[in-house]
Amino acid sequence: MHRKMGAEAWMPGLITKESQQNLDTAEKLCRAQRPAEALPYLEKAMEDPRNLDAWIQLAFLAPDLTKSTGILVNAERQGKRLLKQEFGQRCFDEHPDPMISRVGQFWSLLQTRPYMRTLQALVRIHQENKRFDLAAKVGIEMLRLCPNDNMSVREGLGTCLLKANRDADALSFAQAWIHREDGTSPPKGGCAFTPPSSAPLTKAQLDKLSSCVEGAIAYTAALASFRLYGDTKLARQYLIYAASVNHNVLLKVLGRVAQPKSLVSTPRQPNSTEAAHDYLWKAQDLWMEEKVWNWADGVPEVKAHVLKECSRAGCSVRERKVAQFKRCGSCHKAWYCGTACQKEHWKTHKTECQQHTAYKKMYRMITTKETNTGMLDEFLQGASVDMSQSI
Repeated sequence: MHRKMGAEAWMPGLITKESQQNLDTAEKLCRAQRPAEALPYLEKAMEDPRNLDAWIQLAFLAPDLTKSTGILVNAERQGKRLLKQEFGQRCFDEHPDPMISRVGQFWSLLQTRPYMRTLQALVRIHQENKRFDLAAKVGIEMLRLCPNDNMSVREGLGTCLLKANRDADALSFAQAWIHREDGTSPPKGGCAFTPPSSAPLTKAQLDKLSSCVEGAIAYTAALASFRLYGDTKLARQYLIYAASVNHNVLLKVLGRVAQPKSLVSTPRQPNSTEAAHDYLWKAQDLWMEEKVWNWADGVPEVKAHVLKECSRAGCSVRERKVAQFKRCGSCHKAWYCGTACQKEHWKTHKTECQQHTAYKKMYRMITTKETNTGMLDEFLQGASVDMSQSI
């Protein structure tokens, strides 16, 4: 969540007014594709040591990922020092006294939010740098501090674990979230990493599966099961479940659509096309491996969720292969066997399509898009880091 939304928007005072104004100016210049002009304002904003968001913005302007990493690791260390000064030296430790340890209270305490955003940015940079072991390490720490996962770390952690060759941990993590008994967050945000179950799901377990689980977690369970145990009943059950939760992932995979090159900045709903896009940005290469792709394509029950029927009422034509039909280019919510059906259906589809488009436009107006452009290496020469001392 951006700092301008939620409680931080109406409870200012974490940083000085001048520092906030300089950061706002810098972000505005970045959105206008003028990063060189933003750097002096970021430098002024960083004069307030509590303004970790200025460090984050600077990291995304860095000329390479090594410097981006260095900036964020230094920001993390600074943020940790500040929080220990605020809440005590043991605030990061596990302790039953909530006044000694703040573990589990991160994000709910406003003072911790800039620190959590710093960790979130560090996960992103580690992913782009293909250091999935480090991305997983930081993500696990975020869920330890905030097991309720207000920042949706769980949507990407499973993929990081798989890419770090921690298949058993990935399955354990996914099962912890999928099979929650009371709907509350699992211990340590799913990172207790108990031995995963290889047993097929019972009818009672299948009946309890929720469509509210993030597709990324369901697909993690399917892929981890297949990598660990092969084409088992459990792996197929999770794959069918994943397809029912968000079929958009398998539409792209089985349709052999090119892997996304960046995350989207458009609004999203849970298990939407945009959510599938971001999952595939992280994980599509895992699904395109020949053995995995052939397995996913060979599960008949999956096709029921993936093959589309023409959206025009009265037309019963169904796809014979994945991604055969064309979808509405505006809302991505309707599919047509041909232009004739698309034109005829427009009078019916128009209202829904325009409402969805208006929603996306409104969302863009109230959110901030970070610009990942970078230059001016000289300003960033001090951004070095010893990774052995980082989270």
